[in-house]
Amino acid sequence: PAKEALVRHLIRLFALSCATLGFAASPALAVQKNPAITSAWVQVSAAGASSTQAYLAIDNPDMYDHYLVSGTSDNGTVEFREGDSATTTDEVTIPHGETLYMDAAGVHIVLKGLSKPIAAGESVTITVTTEAGIKLTAVATAKAQ
Repeated sequence: PAKEALVRHLIRLFALSCATLGFAASPALAVQKNPAITSAWVQVSAAGASSTQAYLAIDNPDMYDHYLVSGTSDNGTVEFREGDSATTTDEVTIPHGETLYMDAAGVHIVLKGLSKPIAAGESVTITVTTEAGIKLTAVATAKAQ
């Protein structure tokens, strides 16, 4: 997975270089548009629980896919999961020209090792990082599912 991510990153850099040098069909293609988090929420943690789930909506207006490869939080560690799987996933694709909507049945974040319980209305800061080093930060408000 790391080698594939590196190859995708190098291809993306090459395409951006070509666009910058004028090899693109349109000058508009030379402008990179970074992804952005448009909404975020975290599930209230159950009494005594050491983990909970968080959900982000990430818009990707760029002409290339981006890949979430890591994350941090001010309450617990960030793991990317897919569906009901207890297995983590190394990267999450944010398709170009689309919005990734995280949900419990699909891709989502698990905050593990909570330093304190999360009650309704409280906030958790979550930062996710793409393969290109772009950091996206959101303040997720806790609510019951």
